[in-house]
Amino acid sequence: MRDQLLKIRGSWKSLLAGILLISASFLFLGVPTGDYSNPSPLSFLFYAIVLLGGIYSISRTKWNFAKAASIFGVCLPLIAFLLVYVGVFFSFWQGLLVVGGFGGVFSLIAFILVSITKHQFFSRGEESVQSEIITIAWLIIVSGCIGLVDLIMTVLERSEFRNEFIQLLSFSVISIVAAVGILKRHNWGRILYVLSFIIEIGWTFYSFNRADEPRDLMELLIYLIPPTIFKIIAIYFLLRPVSSSYFRHEMSGNLQGKDTSVVTKQA
Repeated sequence: MRDQLLKIRGSWKSLLAGILLISASFLFLGVPTGDYSNPSPLSFLFYAIVLLGGIYSISRTKWNFAKAASIFGVCLPLIAFLLVYVGVFFSFWQGLLVVGGFGGVFSLIAFILVSITKHQFFSRGEESVQSEIITIAWLIIVSGCIGLVDLIMTVLERSEFRNEFIQLLSFSVISIVAAVGILKRHNWGRILYVLSFIIEIGWTFYSFNRADEPRDLMELLIYLIPPTIFKIIAIYFLLRPVSSSYFRHEMSGNLQGKDTSVVTKQA
């Protein structure tokens, strides 16, 4: 237990940097297009890059990518300022300057924190695999809990409980259960998560086609793309060959022992 507490104490800077980068990714996602209602495709790209940097920062793996993602987040508002100044792509870049400006500030703080914690990042090896998978599992749990809270708020707002709410509730609960299995290093956890993702995508489009009221396809895609990007990233981490070895318990016992690859002394 003492070793675990030392790890947490020594890694809070990279953890904070990751949280800031993930927060920045959502801010970049909120940048509207010219009509100031729907995100631009560029927003989804910015979201994916900075989000991945946040994941690497929290898991303390791939320091170079985490640092590059934070620099990318800092540069976006600066580029937007220059383009707005000369009148290029005015609407989108103006939105990026206004909405993404806070994301740039978060990314700058994350850049500083990542830069001073390079010695705490794992080199390639068993610890890095474990750290990435644990990070992904906790992010799945957090996103699932947020989904549950959002669903409850929606039900209270509408004062009704429709069938689609039950289905959405099921997907959130299944994701959380799968994440708990992943944390416990059970192979069924990642299989359950992948299956729930496939079923959820199919159910979403099926419900869209069967809806009594006409719906805008673009609105559906905007609603679907951000969580899909995260889930694809999560599935990538879970289905890599090295992750398969981790879940099959084929790695050596270093994962169960003391972590010697990270300097636990607080910087």
